[in-house]
Amino acid sequence: MHILIVWDELRLRFGFDLKAWKNDFSSFLASQPRNTTETDAFIQFGNRRINPVLNSILRRNELYPTFNNLILYVVRQKRNQKK
Repeated sequence: MHILIVWDELRLRFGFDLKAWKNDFSSFLASQPRNTTETDAFIQFGNRRINPVLNSILRRNELYPTFNNLILYVVRQKRNQKK
């Protein structure tokens, strides 16, 4: 569920072409070992492929954890909605 929300945030905030990005992610996921969960693969994919793009858009240092912060934002928002 959180993965879908992150995709939506990437589309809304940064104009990501979700069809293309999801195809890239599907290829990445298929190349991972069988015991890799979709969530783990998404985090790896995000850190390797999406984070550099976000940092470029935002003019941040390429190693800044923007993608990880986006995930934390989504999780916290979801948690706050439950309260």
